[in-house]
Amino acid sequence: MNEMPPEVCRRKCFLINLAYFAAIAGIAIFVIRYALSALTPFLIAALAAAVLRPIVSVLHKRLHLPTKVTGVALTVLLFLLLAFLGLILFDRVIDAATAFLRAVPGLWSETLMPALRSLFASFTEKLTQMNVELDFSVDELLAPLGTGITTLSTKLLSMAGNAAFSLPSLLISVIICIVSTLFMLFDWDKITGFIYLQLSRRNSELAHKIAHQSGKTIKQFILSYGLILLITFTELSIGFLLIGFDNAFLLAALISVFDILPVVGCGGILIPWMIISFIIGNTANGVGLLLLYVVITIVRNATEPKIVGKQVGLHPLVTLMSMVIGSSLMGGVGLFGLPIALAVITKMNRDGVIHLFKTEPARPADGEKKARTAKG
Repeated sequence: MNEMPPEVCRRKCFLINLAYFAAIAGIAIFVIRYALSALTPFLIAALAAAVLRPIVSVLHKRLHLPTKVTGVALTVLLFLLLAFLGLILFDRVIDAATAFLRAVPGLWSETLMPALRSLFASFTEKLTQMNVELDFSVDELLAPLGTGITTLSTKLLSMAGNAAFSLPSLLISVIICIVSTLFMLFDWDKITGFIYLQLSRRNSELAHKIAHQSGKTIKQFILSYGLILLITFTELSIGFLLIGFDNAFLLAALISVFDILPVVGCGGILIPWMIISFIIGNTANGVGLLLLYVVITIVRNATEPKIVGKQVGLHPLVTLMSMVIGSSLMGGVGLFGLPIALAVITKMNRDGVIHLFKTEPARPADGEKKARTAKG
């Protein structure tokens, strides 16, 4: 029997590997899109158990506290704290959103509509001087928009009111998270041992390395974007206080979250807000928001590559593309899940654990170059 040429073998291996990873990706996308809501409490429990496990171990070794008592106390305390903060934030957001949505129709009819009429009147006057006439009026253009805004605000107001009815199901999910966290915390070695036992020795070692690198990468992502969020929150809080807005800290907390999202950013809120301020004649607020956006953009562009790029090891373009593609395929989970997965794959490929793509050899640092030159 004739052996296949090396080139054919390489192509065959490539197709097999491609089909293998495509099947894994397909299963992951299917699970995330259709089973994530049911798995979310258990994923949160696994994350909480992974965070609490080293803390319980340290307290047991240094203070000789009972493992189970410490684990139960820390787990309950963690979820009670998260629930307390979540309820406070939920209450403030719902109150602020309800007040804003109720004021939207009046804001449109009493402020924005007259301002747009004034702008359109001055625009048509200049066109008339240029012997250009329009065969439609501003009311014909703005009437459907006003109706749409009123309808949308009514629907959103109804959704905000119905959000309170989801609290009982949320409470059940919290209880499931607490119980699952305790099971995983006390039987972590048994659960992970069972999973690794189902794999071959080579795949088990690979799974260990993937889990270790994933933990490091997730920690780096959380620390990096947590620091960026804190910087943005501080800038927004100071800016809103100087401008004189009410609920400055709440507004800063909500808008700073958008600054993490790709494309949207805090400009997705500040720029329309600034434009509306100029339209309604509130020049001071418009100038303040413009200056605030410029400062945030400069600081963000100066700090993000240093904070995120060096720690995660992905090019900013790759990070942006992976966030956009991940969010379109898998929603909010893919927004950060795909960049984390790519960072893990890149790191393991660079370390030689896996061989998926070719990379350039690491260039020596300036100090190493100088040392080599001196030796030479």
